[in-house]
Amino acid sequence: MTCPRCGGRMKVVAFLTEHAVVDRIIGYLKLTFVASKPPPSHVFEQVALAAADLLGRREEFLTSPR
Repeated sequence: MTCPRCGGRMKVVAFLTEHAVVDRIIGYLKLTFVASKPPPSHVFEQVALAAADLLGRREEFLTSPR
């Protein structure tokens, strides 16, 4: 992943999977779930590849039909 501000390399350090935890963080930050528009597809692909790397399943992700 690439930082949108500086162009530097980013890496995923954690995934939040419990809805209650996500809800608490979003509430604390006073954010909403409503996005003005969906993120570009390349953003999802970068996140999915990072997740596949963390799980050691990058090749499986790259060879699966999209």
